[in-house]
Amino acid sequence: MPLANYGVLRGVATGFGREDGGASSPHFHIVLEAGGVRWRVPVNVRSSKNQSNDPNRPDQSLVVFRLEDPITDTTLPARLEALAEGFHDAAAGAPALDYLREPVFDRAAMQILRFTGPEVSDDVQDILEVQVRRAMAGGAAVFAFGGSFDSSVNPHPADRQFQTTRGVHDIHMNQGNPPGGFFAQNGVFQDGGLVIRQSAGRWVGFFTAFQTQLLPTGDEGNPLPGAKPIKPVGTGITTVIPNRVEGPVQILAAMVNPPGADPGRETVTLMNVSPAAVNLNGWSVIDKNGRREPLFGSLQAGDAQRIRLTGVGTQLSNDGGTIRLEDAEGRLMDTVSYSKAAASVEGISLTF
Repeated sequence: MPLANYGVLRGVATGFGREDGGASSPHFHIVLEAGGVRWRVPVNVRSSKNQSNDPNRPDQSLVVFRLEDPITDTTLPARLEALAEGFHDAAAGAPALDYLREPVFDRAAMQILRFTGPEVSDDVQDILEVQVRRAMAGGAAVFAFGGSFDSSVNPHPADRQFQTTRGVHDIHMNQGNPPGGFFAQNGVFQDGGLVIRQSAGRWVGFFTAFQTQLLPTGDEGNPLPGAKPIKPVGTGITTVIPNRVEGPVQILAAMVNPPGADPGRETVTLMNVSPAAVNLNGWSVIDKNGRREPLFGSLQAGDAQRIRLTGVGTQLSNDGGTIRLEDAEGRLMDTVSYSKAAASVEGISLTF
C-alpha cells in the first residue's frame, strides 16, 4: 500500500531542534507555520539501526543525502511557487517527487555523513541547520514533501516539545524498500524531501534515502531484480567547511559569464545584512580553486556593493563552481554555488 496522506506542505520556518543524544532513530525537527497552523517536520538523520547486522558496515545506519544548491533544470520551483500556504495532497494534483522517474538531483552525487559531531559543520544536522537558519532569517518559503500526520490522540514527546500535533514525516525516498517492515510503504511519485526558496533565483533542496533501499524500482515502487543501494560518493565532510558563522555580509549575486572576455569583467555583489557597518579590509572572495580576491573599504548597514574582479585572483568558471566569502580571520561568512547551465548565458547576473 503506498504512503498514506502523501503531499507537500508549504510554510515558513519559525524554529528547529536537533537530536544529538542516544535516540534510536534521531531526527532534525523543523517547525513550520502555515496559515496560522503550526507543523512539525522531522527529518531522519540516521536510520534506526545497522540493518545489515554486519559489524564491518556501521555506515549502514547512516542516511545518504544530497544538498542540491541550487536546484536547476527543473520545473519544480515554478509549480511550488503557485501553492498557497498549507498542506496539499498529491492525490488532488499537488506536486510530487520521484527520485528515479523525475529526478531533481544527481543520485550519483549523494553522500553520507555522521548525524552528530563535536565540531561546527561536521555532521548532517549542521548542514540542515545552516539552511533552516537562513530560511528563518529571510522569511523563506519552505516545502516539505512526505506524509501528513495528526497525533492529537496520542502525542509524541516531540509534539509536546514543539507544541504541535500536526506534521509531515517520511522526508526521505519512499520506494525501493526490500521485503520487511517498510516494504508495504513502497510507491512511485511519493518520495520525501525539503525544498527551500532561499531567494527569488535560488532554490535549495535536501534529499535523503536509506542505504537499505534499492533502485531501480518497478511500477509499484518495489525493487526490481538486481536492484542495488545508492552508492554514496564519499563522507560528505569535504563539502562542509569548518569555522562557518552566520556572517553579517552575504553574497547576493554574481556576473559569472559577462559579455566578451571574462577577465576583468566578472563581478560579485555583496550585501551587508547586519545593523552596523562592516570593515572589509582583509576579507576575500574565493573561487572553487582557492584563488583569492582581496577586499577593501567598508560596507554600510543595508548597503550592497558590486565587486569587480581583477582577473588576477578569483576567477569564476563558466563550467559551474562555488564562491566563498571569508573575513580577515579566515572564517567563512557565506558560500554559494552555481551550475554550468546557470552560467551558460552571457551577461546575466546570477542571484543567490
